[in-house]
Amino acid sequence: MKQAVLGATGNIGSLLVDELLARGITVKALNRTVPEADRKDGVEYVAVDAEQAGELTAATTDVDVLYVTVAIPYGTETWQRSWPVVMQSVIDAAKANKCKVVFLDNVYMYGRVDGPMTEQSPIKPLAKKGEVRAQIAHMLQEAMDAGDVTAVIARSADFYGPHTRMSDGFFQGALQGGVKWMGSPDVLRTWSYTIDNAKALAILGNDPRADQQVWHMPTASAMKGSEFVALAGKILGKDIQLVPVPGDDPEARANFAQQMPEIAEMMYQYDYDYIFDSSKFEQTFGVQPTPYEEGFRHVFQTLQPKQ
Repeated sequence: MKQAVLGATGNIGSLLVDELLARGITVKALNRTVPEADRKDGVEYVAVDAEQAGELTAATTDVDVLYVTVAIPYGTETWQRSWPVVMQSVIDAAKANKCKVVFLDNVYMYGRVDGPMTEQSPIKPLAKKGEVRAQIAHMLQEAMDAGDVTAVIARSADFYGPHTRMSDGFFQGALQGGVKWMGSPDVLRTWSYTIDNAKALAILGNDPRADQQVWHMPTASAMKGSEFVALAGKILGKDIQLVPVPGDDPEARANFAQQMPEIAEMMYQYDYDYIFDSSKFEQTFGVQPTPYEEGFRHVFQTLQPKQ
């Protein structure tokens, strides 16, 4: 069996490659470019631009499963232009080569949800980037419903883990004694651990019970932002200052929206409860998420100099 990872050098793709190798699976890594420093022993690397018609199909003629963990630069116009093209390439490759697709998705398409987000939450995007995510998920779902492809949609909450851009600021700030917390520290937030995501993707790719469904990958229970900061302080043994960004001042909010519009349109995720429910996955596959304290300790270990 050979399985391919599109986006194999990314935050989750690189961990997925390791997980698949540990399972004894032959891995083909697909990326636009593959620097020598990112290459791993025993992995076949192929340069692929999924936005170029036919390249992904040609690269996956010999694979059974295609994991889509590719990241497209964070920007509305870029997403609107590139994501539908990439998803069509994925669908075309799966149809032509009869390979299963496991698509790493996020939760932008749900919009603001009152209560827990589940796989049955209605698609009600509030932001333009959420509309893009809804569009591409619908493209894949239509292909699944038509019987054209075998696929899995695997959704993650905002994630943290070793060397992730999304969480490095939090952990580096904690080490320095101060954390800038996006939005209100008094609402509930949920973070998925990248190592859990990689393991979950491998399960979904290799268990037929997962096929033709949407899954929320295992994620620990929601906590308030102030509790996340307190946990970091407990692990480090020191008090950590919490600074809300952009804060409640209307002028500060207006300046933030002007300077960082791509993040400002997503502020509903940071100002209201963001509760991600992964019980379906946990109950089906008997997998529990890594507790935040364990995950945080691991991330801090990767950031602190070795003695």
